[in-house]
Amino acid sequence: MDSSRIALNYLRLVYPPVSSFEAEYIASDSEVKAVLEDSNFYMIAKRPQIFFGHPEISSDDTLLTLPLKMTLDTGETVEDCAEINLDELPSSSPHADITLSFDEGHKFFSIHEGSASEVDADRAPLLDWFTTEKLLFDRWRNKPGISGLHHLRKFTNYELLYVGISNENNTGVRLFSGSHEARQRILNNEFAIYGGGRISEEIYLFAFDIEPVSVRTLALTDRLTGHPGGPDFLEKKKVIADAEKAFIDLLGVKYNRTKYENYPKGKDGLHTSGLSGYMYQIAESITLVAENCTFRGDRDLLTGYPTNCANALVIRDELTTVFDPPDSNEGDDCSTD
Repeated sequence: MDSSRIALNYLRLVYPPVSSFEAEYIASDSEVKAVLEDSNFYMIAKRPQIFFGHPEISSDDTLLTLPLKMTLDTGETVEDCAEINLDELPSSSPHADITLSFDEGHKFFSIHEGSASEVDADRAPLLDWFTTEKLLFDRWRNKPGISGLHHLRKFTNYELLYVGISNENNTGVRLFSGSHEARQRILNNEFAIYGGGRISEEIYLFAFDIEPVSVRTLALTDRLTGHPGGPDFLEKKKVIADAEKAFIDLLGVKYNRTKYENYPKGKDGLHTSGLSGYMYQIAESITLVAENCTFRGDRDLLTGYPTNCANALVIRDELTTVFDPPDSNEGDDCSTD
């Protein structure tokens, strides 16, 4: 058996998707800034707005049912319901009052312990909060106490517009806080899908981290070395640089001006790393619709790794391809229910 070395690279979000409109408000939040420091790889995508419907609380005050609604550019309406188990919230008292607070646009709500007057006076402890994107994110991440959304994948289809990396800082500084040229071009050129809505509310920012995993197949004469800096060690900066080129080249991205037509060849990627092959998958339950193909991510509820339904960008020698597993065409059967 010949020895080979394969790198499996998994993309995971460090924070829920954020609309360009919301990014302006969270960019200065110290907790969010700290989370975004873990990301140097990002994407910008587009999707119609989702709105929360009228919530209902069960007669025993234990279950909150929350409708979600989205109108596509075809005029079709997509609707589903999330269920939040209020007993799972970190309440200090099982008999405390629960108050819901919605914003005027019905795209954000918070759950407080206390009366409405205490919420208004900012004296009610915050138990949890949700944007429409955070609720979807928490559901496919299998957060305790959240169920429903059996057709979640219908809400997580995005048109991929841009892929980028931050070499000098991080995604928070480069994309959320800084003056990002491609983000501005997108806001200037894209048309809103939802009538009367801001285009900035339909453009979403994705902050990813990449987990590189090196896998070796050993011949009988090989010696196993796995210490940092040895043959099993991949420099993360090179993985990030290569991932940017892979997604741009194989998927085709509208607002990326540089197309990397010679990929996988390049000085700052993985081409000269001695790998027999490598691939990229998204370990999140989102679908990216790009110019060349539709690329599906999918997350296993137990392990957090991609499922058999996830597509993969596969690079072996000079050959590149988008691997489409048979299971990925099964629709909602592959979603996180």
